[in-house]
Amino acid sequence: GSEMCIRDSPETAQYMVGKGVRYIAMEAVTALIQSGRDPSAVKPSMDEILSAHSTEQMADLIDRHAHYLADEARRGGEDAIETLLAAVHQRYNEPLTLDALARSVYMTPSYVSFLFRQRTGTTLIKYITEYRLSRAEEMLRQGGKSVTEVAQRVGYDNISYFGSLFKTRFGVSPAQYARGSKGAGEGKP
Repeated sequence: GSEMCIRDSPETAQYMVGKGVRYIAMEAVTALIQSGRDPSAVKPSMDEILSAHSTEQMADLIDRHAHYLADEARRGGEDAIETLLAAVHQRYNEPLTLDALARSVYMTPSYVSFLFRQRTGTTLIKYITEYRLSRAEEMLRQGGKSVTEVAQRVGYDNISYFGSLFKTRFGVSPAQYARGSKGAGEGKP
């Protein structure tokens, strides 16, 4: 009995409210930073927690909302990676940097790198390079474009750098690949 009175005394309740609000605010801020979502998204959670009638109810609400916010942060990270993948696929021919891509999803470059590697098993920059090279290979196989034109169309202004990357990836220079692709298609149905 006396334990219940001490636990639910106004001073203890006020202390618990303060701790709970700080905890949920930290979870909310973390979730928002990681998800890039609108800060008003956590207002309903905060309002419900602040309307608790007892410290026990508040503790339950904080726990429930903390899990919800953590799930939101995880989903936000997944959404951010999907957004980044779409950006790479649509804008591979433009200058793409980790900093600019991270800013586009409201995350730090290091956090984007962590999430991207966790999700894809590779770094964002390696993914961009591989995607560009696969598009270049496709263009060279189809023919009709010079190596310089292909390099520029996939986002490389430095043709020798493009050639070096291509040769490392495919074992032949882009020009050799293009010549081999032309010959490979001749005389076949």
